[in-house]
Order: sequence, then C-alpha cells, then structure tokens
Amino acid sequence: FCQTMKGSADMLLNSGKDPQALIDMVTSKGGTTFALLNVLKEQGFNEAMINSFEACTHRAEELSM
Repeated sequence: FCQTMKGSADMLLNSGKDPQALIDMVTSKGGTTFALLNVLKEQGFNEAMINSFEACTHRAEELSM
C-alpha cells in the first residue's frame, strides 16, 4: 500500500501531468482502480482531503502568529 502511494506521489510530482490525466492513464472502466476511485468518491474522500488540508493550513497560520 505504501509503495503504491509513494509511486503515485512520485508520478504526480515528476510527470508534469495533472492528476486527472494520470488517473485516466491507469484507469480501465470496470477495473480495480475504477472500483477504488468509485468507493473513494462515494465516501467523500476528495472533500475530506480538501477540508483536512485547509484545517491544517489554518491551524499552522494560527500557530505562526
């Protein structure tokens, strides 16, 4: 699992492509990545990640004052 996350992050950081382009490259309709992404979408993963990083940034700003 960790190696998959690391590989994904490396691709995102070094490919020069946007996240959706990379997703499109590795996702076959009905395949395993497609199934994974559907579960994450259904469970609100994107919103949770955005909200958590916003909270982290806000708190870091508070602590730096």
